[in-house]
Amino acid sequence: MKFLADENIPVELVDKLREINIDIIKVENIKVGLKDEEVIRIAIKQKRIIITFDKDFGELVYKGKAKVEGIILIRIKSFQINFLFQSFKQLIESKINIKNKFVVLEEKSVRIKKL
Repeated sequence: MKFLADENIPVELVDKLREINIDIIKVENIKVGLKDEEVIRIAIKQKRIIITFDKDFGELVYKGKAKVEGIILIRIKSFQINFLFQSFKQLIESKINIKNKFVVLEEKSVRIKKL
């Protein structure tokens, strides 16, 4: 799986994910200040799952019917990098099929909805 980290995802989290061989690109490494619609276009073109804290992506994908690989919406209040990292790593290692899904990653649960 390949991921595209929205600008609001801490670079420290992206770096830690790369350390465990997760294929992840940070949006601002492509271009700073991209609109959400452009982030979606890049994710579609590169076949990447979007990781974000921004709830607007769900609305854009469902209303616009964009065929993204998936979205992981992080709804964890703690911005401690290690906690975020462990939560994401646990999701990936769980073998839950997240492709073509809208995943809400919360502190104590994971909600999944088909795109």
